[in-house]
Amino acid sequence: MRIGVATLTHSQQCVAWCIDHGAYASYLHCVTGPAPMGLELEVNSQGPSFQKKVDKMSIGKILKYSSGGTAAVLAALVAAAGIFSQAPVHAAKGPTIITLTQVGCQFVESENGVDHMFKTAKADDCNAINARTGKARLAKAKTLTLKPGDYIFRVTNKNVPYGLGFWLRGEGFGRITLPDVSGGGLALGVTQDYKITLKAGEYLYSCPLNPTPDYRLIVKG
Repeated sequence: MRIGVATLTHSQQCVAWCIDHGAYASYLHCVTGPAPMGLELEVNSQGPSFQKKVDKMSIGKILKYSSGGTAAVLAALVAAAGIFSQAPVHAAKGPTIITLTQVGCQFVESENGVDHMFKTAKADDCNAINARTGKARLAKAKTLTLKPGDYIFRVTNKNVPYGLGFWLRGEGFGRITLPDVSGGGLALGVTQDYKITLKAGEYLYSCPLNPTPDYRLIVKG
């Protein structure tokens, strides 16, 4: 959040103030445009501390170009934004979101963004389509590679005229040893989240209700 531009006489005092008060600055530079020259500060309450982001060259430019006004202006701006805590604040990292779009008999992202425009009115239609094309499509399909951690698979039923679902499970023996998630509720136009904590291993994901190929997912690292 950029909170404004302050013109400063005592730039060195300003730098000291930021460090002393733990102001989190992700962007700090001298405004060298039309007078009055000044100091522009963009603050991020969840960002790293000021002293870790501003190098000696930046500070040198601040000392060289800043003029007029008072450091209290900057202090007031930072205080008004409510970010003068003494201790850094680190946001908890949330789950990574994987977006998947279901159309007739397939996930679009899993097949390299290609929508094959299959027409289906019921699951048996997809069984017949996959019997003809599934093996070749799966050979070209994208293997999703992720790191262990928390994920949300955000799945949308884009245009299939009946209820769909999502099923992610371990491949082979991993069906027993690895985590899984499944569920339905995907009516036409509906988006639903499926949460899972993935461990290292090999997985498959598909939709049994809109029968798709079993796409591969590898978790490593």
